[in-house]
Amino acid sequence: MKSKIISLLIVIIMLPLVLVPNKGSADGKYPVRITEQNIVASPIDQNTLQLIQIVNFKNSGNKKEEQLPIYLPEGYSELQVRSGLEEKDMKVIDKGVVDVTGLDPGKEKQIVLSYIMPLTQRKSQWAIETSYVTESFQVIIQPGILSFEASNLVTQSDLFEMNNQEFRRFTRVDLHPDTPWTLTFNFIGQSSANNETSKVEDSSPSNYTEDGYKIIGKEGIGYGKAAITIAIIVIALCMTLIGLKRDYQKSINKSVRPTRTWLQTEKEILLQEMVQLEKDYQSKLISEKTYKETYNDIREKMIRVIAELR
Repeated sequence: MKSKIISLLIVIIMLPLVLVPNKGSADGKYPVRITEQNIVASPIDQNTLQLIQIVNFKNSGNKKEEQLPIYLPEGYSELQVRSGLEEKDMKVIDKGVVDVTGLDPGKEKQIVLSYIMPLTQRKSQWAIETSYVTESFQVIIQPGILSFEASNLVTQSDLFEMNNQEFRRFTRVDLHPDTPWTLTFNFIGQSSANNETSKVEDSSPSNYTEDGYKIIGKEGIGYGKAAITIAIIVIALCMTLIGLKRDYQKSINKSVRPTRTWLQTEKEILLQEMVQLEKDYQSKLISEKTYKETYNDIREKMIRVIAELR
């Protein structure tokens, strides 16, 4: 038994080399890519969701990219350019907008847009595509106000604080063009314009959810004000993201990987789960079908974590 577990651990340790695709083959040969894309979501009211979309382009080639398309979800409205682009240089297309100024070789550019999407029965679900290979796509929400669902996310989300407000960041890595990604937002909070008590507030004392997240609502900050606050702090958020991206690039140039403690922890947990799964299967505590399904699930999670750690 011990030898089998040791053999299994050796195989798992080799996963970064075997399971994670080579960067060149995963990203393709096209020199222009989106190094990072972010969507910050906040409800204005029970019927309207405000999105701020931050897109970071990089041209690693020797030729200018004449146009930079940015894809937006179907049904968006009230589009505004926040930074990185003048409206005269923006052309609307079926899938979104295009920056007609393009991007010179060896250069990077960040464009920030905002728009709204409808909430129907407190839910907003739509698909978004990317115009280039996207290394990292992050969705940022305020816990206690919105919940978020999507497929192919890195296993563990990231909780951080800015301007005394908590945010939760969900990440997907290596998103390719022509691969629609469905996002689902659920408004679980309480509108400042509505006197009804939300389900979250009913079940959570002192305006905190059962997970300990502070609810921003009628007795705290109204959602109209919260949405304005989101718009104000997005500049600081952008600067934070730029700083993180630059630090990451420097770490690559120095062959030093950035510290991502929670990802390392997640990797260790998955390794433990894999070992326990093997023990249960060898002891005939689970069926072969359950073993295979669970193994494949852990394997997929491991691939995503390792890809994020690279």
